[in-house]
Amino acid sequence: WDVTYPNLTWERGNTGLGCIYLKTMNKVIAFGGNKCPIPEYPDVLHDDVWIHHMKGREWSKITRMPYEMSHFGYTICPNERFVYISHVKHGVYRLCLNSWKWYKSTKVEAPTKEFHGIHVCSNEKYIKRNKNRINDMFLGWGYIRYVYKYGGYKRNLKMLSAKTMNIIIDYILDGKEEYLHVVDCSPKANGAHFRYAITELFDDAKPIKVKPPIQPQPRRPN
Repeated sequence: WDVTYPNLTWERGNTGLGCIYLKTMNKVIAFGGNKCPIPEYPDVLHDDVWIHHMKGREWSKITRMPYEMSHFGYTICPNERFVYISHVKHGVYRLCLNSWKWYKSTKVEAPTKEFHGIHVCSNEKYIKRNKNRINDMFLGWGYIRYVYKYGGYKRNLKMLSAKTMNIIIDYILDGKEEYLHVVDCSPKANGAHFRYAITELFDDAKPIKVKPPIQPQPRRPN
């Protein structure tokens, strides 16, 4: 086994966290959770957001969650632009993976006060027509490279701002509405299902401030 000790401060474990593989970035993102899931001790919720760089094996903190929390619904959109989370107490948020900024939905709160799972999916017609289509984020970057190449800027290709990139992707997705689906996981709800259009959830959302991340020092086992 190829073992590393990144010092994630999970000495007593970490449960109820979110963990997603970002295929377009070749990274793993892990966020939130309870670092002390032991009955004899009080819970230790945290707001850390860790990024694992698959190529170099490093772990680092990019940002922090809006609140210390665990056992929340989470998902990523098909184009890997946003991570969405929904918490029974704190509400519905999304993290922009181009700018690493958090946005809170001002339209609605979580539709249920019980633990629930969430997923982002396009409308049914778009899924059937484009089920084998390439990620729209790749299409956006392909378009940018084309403009730079034939516009005489090949040597000066730089990363666009998150706002500009999202405008391009929104243009590609025009008419292809995405929905946030929520399923209540409690026994009494018997799988209650809710759906809300993403554009309506975050159409007037603004970035919220979070605490700056503190990078831990690498450690070795005793």
